[in-house]
Amino acid sequence: MKKISKFLKYVIGLQIIFVSLLLWPIIRLKYGILYAERIGHLANTFDNYIYSRNSRGIFEFAFFHINSSVSNTELLRLWKLKQYKILFSKIGGIVLHTSKRFGIGKKLIIDWSEMETIPKKSNIKEKYIEFDKKFFLNGELILKKYNIKKPFICITSRDSAYLDTKTDKNYHDFIDTDFRKFDDSINYLINKGNSLIRVTKKTNIEYQNKSKKYFFLTEGRTDSSDVFFLSQSKYNIFGSYHGITNLSAIFRKKSLYLNFVPFSLKDLTTISKNSVFIPKKIFSIKENRFLKFYEINNLINSEYNIHYQGNFFQDKNLKVVDNSVTEMLNTIKEFDKSYDQNFEKSESHLQDKFWNSFPDANGIRFLRDELCIKISDSFLENNEELI
Repeated sequence: MKKISKFLKYVIGLQIIFVSLLLWPIIRLKYGILYAERIGHLANTFDNYIYSRNSRGIFEFAFFHINSSVSNTELLRLWKLKQYKILFSKIGGIVLHTSKRFGIGKKLIIDWSEMETIPKKSNIKEKYIEFDKKFFLNGELILKKYNIKKPFICITSRDSAYLDTKTDKNYHDFIDTDFRKFDDSINYLINKGNSLIRVTKKTNIEYQNKSKKYFFLTEGRTDSSDVFFLSQSKYNIFGSYHGITNLSAIFRKKSLYLNFVPFSLKDLTTISKNSVFIPKKIFSIKENRFLKFYEINNLINSEYNIHYQGNFFQDKNLKVVDNSVTEMLNTIKEFDKSYDQNFEKSESHLQDKFWNSFPDANGIRFLRDELCIKISDSFLENNEELI
């Protein structure tokens, strides 16, 4: 039965490919697979694809097959609202596998580079994703139920509970951050009149705060609440650079990215416009010194692969050093004071010195002039020797 089913799928796939190629001069039909089990892929796939398609300026209709489980059902529902000439169907998977099997119709396939584009250019455009009345109604009910007052700030970081290391070999623990390091920062922001919401699905790091303005939903947490909080917050603070950070990017929400690792200029293009970041530092055990920022960028660009199975830095005799409590607090204070301003290209001496230390002039121009992101000034002041 399996052989017959597979044969029939190939027959259907070949017919669709043949028709699609005939129609290509009139209307472009493309096919792809959505890897929805990771929230980063679910967020980025459509954001990147829509940007890529719009850049071509040609009428195009896409069929996406949803692969495996869905990491956030609300996010997928929101993507489906406007459609963007996208249909969710198993046809996408059938055509893709048929094309690979027989080596035909390659131009019909939505390439990985269109779904996971690095450097990412869509962040400079208006957001593609939209919200409906149901989204806002459910969100307001959550705020009312837990007595969460606006303005609220979302804060999150990943830890060892993020992935099952037995089934996922791409788990990299050097990305993790201990959430308890945010205690001083959380108290500071609460004292400034904000509510603080910790957003995460799973955690092994227990943290308690006595303030009635600190919230961590456990029983009441849903996919809808996560998306609502992160999209409607005053701003978001990410203590780790991982999948959920891509939500701020597709919402085009200015955010603060702490403990950014692996650090490279190309990866910086994935963060939201007008955002601020600070990277983790890398210590060379062999050379008994911290690597300079441009050296880290060169290392990541030349040798690092996200699918590296193991601890890349440890295997290179390098130690990843988290941002200190003081570095995080000072950066958060700096960001909070100016979050409502759109950062124009910073002309400060240290900003210029930092960005000019990299040889990629075009990449720097995009990051500074179009994406308008910056590295924390207070962080540079305390780590100028690494520039």
